[in-house]
Amino acid sequence: MLFSELEAYPNIMREENPDYLTVIKYPTDADLIALNRSSAIEELKGYLISRLSLKGDSSNALNDLALNYSDSLQFALTYLQLIAFYQGHLDEEGTLSWMRWKHYLEKFNEKAARFHDYEFTITTVESDLPNSFSYMIA
Repeated sequence: MLFSELEAYPNIMREENPDYLTVIKYPTDADLIALNRSSAIEELKGYLISRLSLKGDSSNALNDLALNYSDSLQFALTYLQLIAFYQGHLDEEGTLSWMRWKHYLEKFNEKAARFHDYEFTITTVESDLPNSFSYMIA
């Protein structure tokens, strides 16, 4: 799997948010997968490049991560898409949309905290980190 092929989990998006992500507004899984995808995939890409201190052309490293950790990255992408959705619908603190935004932000951060366990299987990754096969997030 290529990094660009990562997709959010529409079942999680719909099941956890039936009041906002209704079948009337988003009738198909494809509609949910596309929801804020462009910005979320760029956010995830930038996050990984920054946190793993990738240098130069990072596409090989990102594709390697997607191949080896697709499930985890797709969960992270799902959470980023939901964060973007709820950020666009934020009300006052304590409202349902605010609580869901905060909830998905926490879920993304939990998932992102495990990125330090990721290992690359390719040897062409350029990084500022000391060990090119095991990366630690500061």
